[in-house]
Formats: sequence, C-alpha cells, structure tokens
Amino acid sequence: MNELSKYLSSLNKDFLPLTKKIRSLGKKLKPKKQLIFIEPSRDEASELQTKYHKEYVNLMKLSTPELEKEIYDNPELVKSINSIMYNSAMTINLLDSYIWIKNNTLADNFEGIIYCIDKGLLVQSLILVRAAIEQIADVVHFSKQCDSYLNNQDPIASEILFLESLNKKTMAQRIDWNDCMSKSLRKGEKKEYKSTENFVNLKAESILNSIDYLDKKLNGIRKSYELLCEFAHPNVGPYLIYRSIRKLDTKSKLRFTEKILNNSTPSNAMELFSTHLFELYELLYEAGVIYQESNDKIKEVKKNLRSNAKDIAKTALNNWEIAWSIDEPCICLSPSRKSIGECCGKNIKRQ
Repeated sequence: MNELSKYLSSLNKDFLPLTKKIRSLGKKLKPKKQLIFIEPSRDEASELQTKYHKEYVNLMKLSTPELEKEIYDNPELVKSINSIMYNSAMTINLLDSYIWIKNNTLADNFEGIIYCIDKGLLVQSLILVRAAIEQIADVVHFSKQCDSYLNNQDPIASEILFLESLNKKTMAQRIDWNDCMSKSLRKGEKKEYKSTENFVNLKAESILNSIDYLDKKLNGIRKSYELLCEFAHPNVGPYLIYRSIRKLDTKSKLRFTEKILNNSTPSNAMELFSTHLFELYELLYEAGVIYQESNDKIKEVKKNLRSNAKDIAKTALNNWEIAWSIDEPCICLSPSRKSIGECCGKNIKRQ
C-alpha cells in the first residue's frame, strides 16, 4: 500500500473497500466482446434521402402500382427508398454503438481512477473522476429521452425525436473531423453542425445540462463536478494538493510562514480538502449505480425499437416490392444477418 492509499485509508476506513467497489463496477460494465453489425452506408443513405426527401413524402401516399410507375425509370430513387427501409433498424445499431462505447469508456475510466490511486497520483485520479462523471451524466440525461419515447402514444413521431437525441449523443462534434483527419489538427476547421445540413440538429450540447440533470437525482454532483474542474483546469486544485505551510518563529514584527511545494502526500493544505475526498469517490460510485439503472431503461427502448423495426420491415416489404430483392440483408437488420427472403420477407409472395 503506497503513501496515498495509507493516507486515504486513515481518513476513512471504508475508502479502500469503496475503491474495490468502483473497480468491480467497472469490470461489470466492460463489454465482454466486440460489437459487429452491418448496415447501408450512412453517408450514401443520408445523401440520397436528403436529395429525394420531398419526393419520398409524396411517394408515401401512392399505392404499389402507382409507386412502381412513378419510380420505374429512376434507379437512384429506388435506391433512396431502399435505404429508407433500413432507417428504423439503423437506429438500433446506433443505440447499440452508443451504449457499447459509453460502457467501455466508463469502465476504462474507473480502472484508471483506481490505478492512479495505487500509483499515488491523486490529481490524475481526480481528473479521471471528472471525466467519468461526464460520461455518466450524458447517459443518465439521455435516459430522460428514453422516458419520452416509451410514454409517447405516437410511435413514429417518438422514434424521430428519439433518433434526433441519439444522433446528438453519438455524432455531435466541435471540430470538422473529416477536415482535420484529411489535413491536420493545425489546418483543420472548427465546426458546429447546423440543422440545415441534415435531417436532425447535430450541434454539440453543453455537458452542464446533463450534469444538472444528474444532480437532481444525486444531490452534490454539480458541486463535486465544479470542484473537480479546479484540478482539470489550470486553477487552484493542484496548488492545494502540493502546498504545505508552516509558521516560522522570527524576530520580525511581521508574521512569516514557510511554504513548501512537495509531491509527497499529504500536504497540510490538502488536509483542508481531505475530508471531502471520500465523499467525491462515494458520489462517483453512487452515480455509477444510477448509470446502470439508466442502462436498463435503454435496453427496454432497444427491445421496443426491435419490435417496431420488424413491423416496419413487413409493411415496407409488402408495399414497396420494387425496392428490394430477396437476397438483400433483411431490413430489420437482425443480428442473425438473415436475408430478406429468410427473415421478414419469408412469407411474402411477390407479384
């Protein structure tokens, strides 16, 4: 046990058991296998659907014979309709990706937090606690959108709103990634998405909205987050950790103190903060438990989405026969990877 661990244990005998609970929670969250799925190219689908959006709205009103007549000589429009048929199932893939990434990132954060304590790196551990709270708050806040989806009586409207929220969580960005990766970080452009560029608004949201939402469920998270920011930002946090002050007895009329900056733990300035250390890590663990509950709610949404995708697949296959062939991947995008002819289109008789 290093000096930091001994010191933290001396503050609270439950500190080391708490670190074990945090590490155990991280191991539970860590995905046990890789996530693999197939889907049409999102870039191509988005381009086609944007180009033919108005036509698609009108085509929805046509009967099958009228539809076939309208799109017969336009193979690109047929491809657009084909891509639209996969939309609902692609939402499930996006949701799976979001949760897999969040679970993996949070598990790594938890492991890093305890590793830094084991190595005596308190400031680095606190910075990772801050990062973990951001990840947790993001998912817990997203679960609010899951409530709206599950309680909405209009499944189509609710799915559109849910997809918009999910896109923000997975695709929002503060830089133009394509530009930066093709050029360099020095020459790449900073960018915020505008709603006119796609069907949904992908402007990055402030994490503080999510932090405040989590604070309503777990009082003290916002203040803890602000305190942790003092270490992640170039503020006073590290100064308090490494500084010691000692009164000096001199013959001067003024009082003198000796200030020492030392990377050994603890410093007497840290002792002022130390009573809150256990509470910080305790709040982190409690937030992790809330995160797991939010995960369960998201699983319920996924189950609902999968059922809707099956229904939509059967309707689309019946109504838009010209837009699909039996050998294509089924438009419900089931993990079984069956073709349309083997899955949702198995009992559909083609004209």
